[in-house]
Amino acid sequence: MEKNKIVQIITENILIKRLKYNAEELSGITNDESLADRLSLSSIDEFEMILGVEDEFEIDLSAIDQDELHEHFRTIETMAGFIQGELALQLNREAN
Repeated sequence: MEKNKIVQIITENILIKRLKYNAEELSGITNDESLADRLSLSSIDEFEMILGVEDEFEIDLSAIDQDELHEHFRTIETMAGFIQGELALQLNREAN
């Protein structure tokens, strides 16, 4: 899946629909800006983002260390890159 499509899903389906941020709140956020700082995310919000990624992209993140996940979920750009990598690994496993 292309990274720009992943960014769109993160923004529309996770941040807007799941976490209930409005498009205006997200309009000024760059792909490399800290989400936690900009949106004042709580630990519950971060957990909801993880669940949203699992649901939207059908990937299991339960085996990944929480500190590592926190780093991957720091910005929209790091989230998209991480998800793209996880999807590629999943396709590779399915092909073998």
